[in-house]
Amino acid sequence: MRRSWLSTVTELLQWLSTTV
Repeated sequence: MRRSWLSTVTELLQWLSTTV
């Protein structure tokens, strides 16, 4: 993994907030 799972989750949350 190039990044930690926490960074991935954070990005997903940010992406979701822009989508919803």
